[in-house]
Amino acid sequence: MKTVILKKLQISNFKGISSLEVTFSNLTKISGANATGKTSIFDAYIWLLFGKNSEDQKDFGVKPYNTSNVEVSVTGYLDINGSEVKLKR
Repeated sequence: MKTVILKKLQISNFKGISSLEVTFSNLTKISGANATGKTSIFDAYIWLLFGKNSEDQKDFGVKPYNTSNVEVSVTGYLDINGSEVKLKR
């Protein structure tokens, strides 16, 4: 059986997040008030893997509001059966 563990997520210019790096451990708690980016972190991960957001939409605004000509990127570092794999979109 394959095991896939998300180790780290780097987010740049994705929705309302200009720059964020989250390093995951066995238990990582992401909390905060409404409209502070919790869903954006999850959307970034889903977008990295599937090109969609958490509501299964392909056409959603990934660029930050009121910006143009910025590079959007999400990089995930995963441990797959003991080997590190880097994914970037």
